[in-house]
Amino acid sequence: MPKSELTRPPDKEAGQAFERAAEIQTNKLSEPDDAANTLTEAFKVYRKTDPLDAARCLDVAINHYTAKGNFRRAATHKQNLAECYEVEIGDQKKAIESYELAASWFESDNAEAYVHCNVVGWHI
Repeated sequence: MPKSELTRPPDKEAGQAFERAAEIQTNKLSEPDDAANTLTEAFKVYRKTDPLDAARCLDVAINHYTAKGNFRRAATHKQNLAECYEVEIGDQKKAIESYELAASWFESDNAEAYVHCNVVGWHI
C-alpha cells in the first residue's frame, strides 16, 4: 500500500466513498434524490477534517433540493452550511449569506419558528 494511502485520514476516505456512491446514483442509477442524500453524508464526514470539501458536497445537495422545490430541506442544510462556513472555514461573508438565504427559504415555507431560531442563533 502506498504511503499516501496509509496517511490518508479515514474521514477523507469515507467522504470520497460517499462522493463516488453519489456519482453512481446520479449517472448510472438515475437516482438524483438518493445522490443528494448521499452527498449530505459526505458533508458530515468531511466537515471537521476537510471543510471545503464538505461545503462543496452540501452545496450540490442543496441545489438539488431547491431544484425539486424542497425549500425546507434545503434551508436546513443551508443553515448547516452557514455554520460550516462560520466555524470550520472562517468565511464570515459566506456564512452570513448562507444564514440569510436559509432564513428566506424557511420564511417562504411559512416556518416562522425556524426563521426566528436561525436569526437569533447567528454567532457572527
